[in-house]
Amino acid sequence: EIIYDRELNERLQVVYYVQTRSNPERNALYQDVNQWDGVNWFNVSTGNLVADYIDDFHAEITATASDNRAQMVDVNVVVRSREAGGEVNTTQKADYDIGNYNWSFTDPFYRQSFSTSVLVRNVR
Repeated sequence: EIIYDRELNERLQVVYYVQTRSNPERNALYQDVNQWDGVNWFNVSTGNLVADYIDDFHAEITATASDNRAQMVDVNVVVRSREAGGEVNTTQKADYDIGNYNWSFTDPFYRQSFSTSVLVRNVR
């Protein structure tokens, strides 16, 4: 989840998650957006499709400033081919991918894991 102030009096919470789609069956990355009313979060939008054929998405804060604000965020995305490739193979989470969980897929689709680090600057 990401919480940020879009305006001086408008705080938003954006939640990203991977969920199954159908026709054909595959995973996709979605987002929900909530807004803070001063007491509670209320839903602004749910189930916004961000990207199709995404099998895993993970973002993790890896460095913080002295006031606990995020300074560095690592992002990992696992994408899947649209079409089956040929032989059935097993794709597993690599040791260097972030996240405290494992994933594994055994099917004829090709997958690639992409990782990057984002330096967050000029955030107050």
